[in-house]
Amino acid sequence: MNKWYPVIINTIGAVVSLLFYTFTHLEDINSYVIIQIVVGAMIPFLLIVITDLLKIKFPTIFNYLIVGLIVLALYLGNGFSFYSLFSIYDKFLHTYFGFICSLIMICVLIYYGGEKLPTPLILFVVFFFTLGLGGLWEIFEFVCDLVTSGDSLGIDKSINNGFHPCTDIMVDLLVTMLGNLLFYLVLLIDKFNNFSLCHLLIEKLDKEK
Repeated sequence: MNKWYPVIINTIGAVVSLLFYTFTHLEDINSYVIIQIVVGAMIPFLLIVITDLLKIKFPTIFNYLIVGLIVLALYLGNGFSFYSLFSIYDKFLHTYFGFICSLIMICVLIYYGGEKLPTPLILFVVFFFTLGLGGLWEIFEFVCDLVTSGDSLGIDKSINNGFHPCTDIMVDLLVTMLGNLLFYLVLLIDKFNNFSLCHLLIEKLDKEK
């Protein structure tokens, strides 16, 4: 699996998103959206460079999963204004984030021999890893709001709707947990199929070692 394919796919997505946003917002271009798209374009490339320099094994499948998240969150969400067009899009994305983070953590454990750990411990580690990254996402949104005077955290929206100021933040974390639970549901279903998906994943990861 060529490690540069995710970078190429991500770069194409960034260019298309940037062009679309620029031509559809000629009168009201938000420089912060431009910055996010550019940074998103750099992330997969930097991951490869940094892991190569540090001699860390980083399976290509991780980069594909990260690119998928970047495309949904930055290119479609900001570049194509999906956050504005679909009110449920943000919650869908947090749920997807929880699912993908769970999958990535399982991959990490498998790749580095962690599958030998007791199953309850694996599920425990995956759950709190996912929830921790969900918390980091909220911190990122907080920083974005400080810089842009925006309302990514939905505090103003919650207050205007008569809810607690932290309602949107808590809902984001809850749907991130839902993504984790959906991942566990997939594992449970796979268990009744003799773990065929898990075996396929392990096989692909073993090929990259």
